[in-house]
Formats: sequence, C-alpha cells, structure tokens
Amino acid sequence: QQAVADAFGGFAEYGDDGEISGRASQEHLDRYPVIPALLAMLEYVTRPEMQVSVTNDGPFYKQGVGCARRAILDALGRFKAPAAVEALIELSKSEREYLAEDAIGELGNSGSPAARDYLADKVAAALDPEIRLETAKALAVMADPRGVESIRRWAAENPPTRATRGVHWKYA
Repeated sequence: QQAVADAFGGFAEYGDDGEISGRASQEHLDRYPVIPALLAMLEYVTRPEMQVSVTNDGPFYKQGVGCARRAILDALGRFKAPAAVEALIELSKSEREYLAEDAIGELGNSGSPAARDYLADKVAAALDPEIRLETAKALAVMADPRGVESIRRWAAENPPTRATRGVHWKYA
C-alpha cells in the first residue's frame, strides 16, 4: 500500500490506520495521469504470471500482489473522480469474479451518484447470488435503502454458510 501511495506523491496519502486516501483535486487528476497509472498498475498485478495457484475461491498471487490489487482499487474508490468511478464500473463487469467483487465494493465506498445508479441497476439485474450480495452491500454502504432491502431478500433466498452467517445475523 505504501508503494501505491508513494507512486503518487502528493496525490495519495498512506495513513497510520493503513488506509490510502486520495487528496487530489480534479485539477490534479486532469493534469496528471493518476487514474490511467493506477489502471496500468492494476493490469500488471493481475496478470496470470503473477498467480501462484488458482482455487475455487479465486487466484492466489505472489506475496504482496493481492494487497497491491486491493490498495489500487481502494485508491480508485477514494479518488471519487468521474474517471475513477467509470474505471471501477468497467472493472465490476470483469469476468474475473474476484476483481469484479472488489470493484463493486469500491464503487460503494466512492459514494458517487453515478456509482449508486449503476449499483441499483446491477443489483436488480444480478443473477449470481454472490454478485447480488456484494452489490447490495455496496449500496448499503452508501446508505441506499435498496441495498438493505436487497440484502434482506438475498438472506431469505440463500441459506446461511460459514462465510455468510454474519450477513444473515445482521439482516435476516
């Protein structure tokens, strides 16, 4: 995470709590290729040769690569610029489920009205239960009532598992 923050100097800050925050103004984002650079870094760290193995839960990456991916997506979500939100929307359509789910979560963290509209449409159309849950959770982070409503509907339709029992306990 520190490497991602360092790569952007004054545009990103790595806090004591381990979080990266975007401090860039729209003027800085227009002047410097921060968003394209983040996307290039994301493309690099998600290349197949960076994977160590693939399981049912998704790929396992070389040490630190998964953390770098999360930090890059986190930075995109925190910048909240239209270009970053557009990039996250495109990433949420990825065939790589782990990448799509992470991008959906960061769309929720962005708080963008464009992200909210996209997530509301996506949760209504999602057929995959995991994607529907992640999308509903992202809407709930935005305090959108459609998110909580969708999570409750999801909990009624899907039995609890070890991974989802917290969702059932909180929303059922």
